[in-house]
Amino acid sequence: MRSRYVAYCLEDIDYILATTHPSTRSQYSAKDLGRWAKENQWQKLEIISKTLGGPNHEGGQVEFKAHFLNPSGKKEVHHELSDFSKVEGKWFFVKGKLNPKDKPMDTKVGRNDLCPCGSGKKYKKCCGA
Repeated sequence: MRSRYVAYCLEDIDYILATTHPSTRSQYSAKDLGRWAKENQWQKLEIISKTLGGPNHEGGQVEFKAHFLNPSGKKEVHHELSDFSKVEGKWFFVKGKLNPKDKPMDTKVGRNDLCPCGSGKKYKKCCGA
């Protein structure tokens, strides 16, 4: 996630497309991505939460806010809940939901389940402690 934010800051559209999952890559236009990256002045990335996405996971979600100044100089925030998938050891952006108000709750986490924070530890030894 952080590397994709930096790619927007640097207007590195090739990287943004290369880190987009092949199944959804055709939905994005290099021209549109480039225009959006260039016309905004990126200020900071704020990671709100992450679910799964650890070394032993095949998928995960990141909720983030990207703060920027629009072309008029007005402060704005891009708030998104993004889905990522790992393919052959590399992470790819799959899709995102803008302005997530209510994140869907998964089933209740049991004490002996893996912690949803992605640490790889049991919930009772991690966030459930």
